[in-house]
Amino acid sequence: MMAIAETKKIGGVVLAAGESRRMGEQKLLLPYRETTLIKWVLKQALDSSLDEVVLVLGHRANRIIETLEDIKTNYPEKLRIAINKDYKLGMSSSLKLGFELLKDKFMHIMVILGDMPCISSSIIDELIEGYLKSNLPLGAISHSGRRAHPVIISSRFYPLIQSLSGDTGARSIFENNEGYVCLVKPSLRYSPMDIDTLEDYQKAILHYQKDNDENAIIKKFQ
Repeated sequence: MMAIAETKKIGGVVLAAGESRRMGEQKLLLPYRETTLIKWVLKQALDSSLDEVVLVLGHRANRIIETLEDIKTNYPEKLRIAINKDYKLGMSSSLKLGFELLKDKFMHIMVILGDMPCISSSIIDELIEGYLKSNLPLGAISHSGRRAHPVIISSRFYPLIQSLSGDTGARSIFENNEGYVCLVKPSLRYSPMDIDTLEDYQKAILHYQKDNDENAIIKKFQ
């Protein structure tokens, strides 16, 4: 049995194995915030209170890995990279791989999409704090009163992860267990948008510029 302190630890899975079909190019390597989209998302996860992070790659994995040398050097104990050879089977295959690598070490696992430009370490930490305080087995960010990414899944639901298929992720687990979900509303303005198209990417750039200005004002008067 895990010690009490161990039960509070949370692993993280960053899903980044998709083919970027709608974008027409590898969206994870698009320039974003003076780095690339995937490096921004990954660094937020690594700078958060997550105890270990598994990055699940698939499509053009080696090309992405080549860009991560500095992150691998700076977070040698916290980051693991896994390659999903079955990535064409959909998001569920990446979830299964990530959970398989973490399930014996952590009673809680957070799922973060690799193409979420507005994610931050503070958002991740707020979700962790609210989720652990709730003692509920599922957690998610609340956006406009609705469930949004990232999400946290407790060991109670790990067996259901292995039964998932296709490209729907863990949505069905949350939909079928709404009474067991802790929704955490971020203290700062946040959008759970992901990037699938060039238009999404352009919106993300504009959103970042606006968010940066508004959050600076909020912090000034806190």
